[in-house]
Amino acid sequence: MTILTTSPQARPGPDHTPAVRSSRASSVAGGTVAVIAVGLIFEAGTAATGGPLGVRLLLVGLLLPLLAAGAQVLRLLGQASEAVVGAGDAGAQTCGTDLLLAGLETRDLWAARARLWAVGTSAGFLAWSLAVHLLG
Repeated sequence: MTILTTSPQARPGPDHTPAVRSSRASSVAGGTVAVIAVGLIFEAGTAATGGPLGVRLLLVGLLLPLLAAGAQVLRLLGQASEAVVGAGDAGAQTCGTDLLLAGLETRDLWAARARLWAVGTSAGFLAWSLAVHLLG
């Protein structure tokens, strides 16, 4: 008799590999930064024209850490990409797949960090956007 289960622990398939996890994390992080960039384009006009000068300066001051956090996400995504490229180059020279697998695991680590930074940045952008509409 066979018992069918649908839990992820019962069938560790190809969805649980470092390559798939890092690809998903990179997609989430990159997409989040792109959405924030488009949101900034729309919100910049509201922030520039709304409220007195002190409020506008406050909003610009609150925007600077968000821009730095977005740059951090892009830096982490760059390191994730470099991990695989560097491991692939070294693996091609030594004909070893161990280096490539280590590169994929390193990419998974950097991509997960980028995803966490992206989630935090998106929460900050949401708060900033609400401040623009409430103060502006």
